[in-house]
Amino acid sequence: MLAKGIAAILVLLISLLTAEVLSAQPAPDSEYLSLSSIQSAARPASLQPISPPNFTEIPNVSERKQAFFAFMRPLIKHANEAILKERRWIASLNFEQLSDTQRAKVSELVQKYRLKYTEITPQTQKTLLKKIDVIPQSLALAQAANESSWGTSRFARQANNFFGQWCFTPGCGLVPKQRRPGDNHEVKKFANALESVKSYMLMLNSHPAFKPLRDVRLTARKQKQPFNGLTLVQGLEPYSALKQTYIESISQIIEHNELTEYDL
Repeated sequence: MLAKGIAAILVLLISLLTAEVLSAQPAPDSEYLSLSSIQSAARPASLQPISPPNFTEIPNVSERKQAFFAFMRPLIKHANEAILKERRWIASLNFEQLSDTQRAKVSELVQKYRLKYTEITPQTQKTLLKKIDVIPQSLALAQAANESSWGTSRFARQANNFFGQWCFTPGCGLVPKQRRPGDNHEVKKFANALESVKSYMLMLNSHPAFKPLRDVRLTARKQKQPFNGLTLVQGLEPYSALKQTYIESISQIIEHNELTEYDL
């Protein structure tokens, strides 16, 4: 009973802390996956970072999942809002007549999203729009749950890392306890969970390894078809050494927890 009460209080507190963000959203989740949202999405609301609950104190699996989703969903929404803001701006530009200020900003995005060339042409706009797009809530929630063990992992608790991102500068994160001799990676440390979400989405949107995922999303856009986590999950093979087994695990989390309802 005590654990159940703690879980209920945690969910309530998370809801209250993020109520301002949720109320500021321009439309239901479907807006995040619709073509019309590119032009109409509002600017992302201000989101004050909050510390995640101690999910290890919630022994009931169902209640822990509920608390985990309640904590992560506003962060994922907010990060997608920021992406849509960039996408909307790029789509609005005339790349034949960019001002110096616009060109400078486009150059920043070219670097951020790891385009192969730096010369800015009308093709740059098309390439950026392939990369600057939302990540379905169901996919992000499932991967966060898998990579952080529902928020209970050492990396989630001590480094705000919910997606298992690595870094390679000494001191940039936490050293895995089972790191093999000769390896130099660390599990990246973030100032807060929102920064972890943003970094994860940027990786999927910019790293060459995830081009297949972006291609599936682009095809759906061109055909004006909706897409969700199950649509894009096959593009995650490079994310883990487990490859297809990892894809199956993420798919199972999405299906078992009916997460695609957040993509509607």
